[in-house]
Amino acid sequence: MVMLFIHENLKKNMKITFELEQNDFLLHQLYIASVSPSIKKRRWMNRMLVPLFFSLIALYVYFQNGWSDVVIPLSLGLLWYVLYPIFDRRVFLKHYQLFIDENFKQKLNCKQSLEFFDDYIFSCESGNESKIVASSVIKIIELDQIILIQLNSGNSFILPKVKIENIECIKN
Repeated sequence: MVMLFIHENLKKNMKITFELEQNDFLLHQLYIASVSPSIKKRRWMNRMLVPLFFSLIALYVYFQNGWSDVVIPLSLGLLWYVLYPIFDRRVFLKHYQLFIDENFKQKLNCKQSLEFFDDYIFSCESGNESKIVASSVIKIIELDQIILIQLNSGNSFILPKVKIENIECIKN
C-alpha cells in the first residue's frame, strides 16, 4: 500500500471516466475493515475466546479425571484457533457482498467521471453531480486493483486501475 497526497500527484484539469463493479466496492470495504481498530479487535476476540474457553474446560477435566480426557477440549480449542481465520474470511466476504448488493446496486456498472481542477474535484455519477473542495482530500491510497481517494467526510472515491486509461497520471 502506498499513500500519496493529492496536491503532489494529480494533474490539474484532468478528467477520469470509469465504471465500478462489485469487486471494486468489495475491495474498498475489505480495505476499510482491515484498517478499522474495532473490527480488528472484534476478530481477535472471536479468535481467542473460544480456545480460552476450551482451555478452561481442559483444566477442569484435568482436575476431575486426569490427563485422559484433556486432549479433546485442547484439540477443539487448537482447531478453532487454526481454522477460525478461514471461516471468518468467508463470513466477511459474504457479508460485504450482500451489503454491496443492497446498498450500491444503483452505482454498479454506471458510467462515472471525476474531473480534477486546481481547487476542487468535480464528480458526476448516474446523473448526480458534486463539487468537492480539493483540501477535503485526506490521502490517496493505492491498492493492487484500486486507488482510493479518501475525503475528510469519511467518504472515498474508488478508482479501478484496470478501467482507467490514463492511470499513470494519478500514480505519478
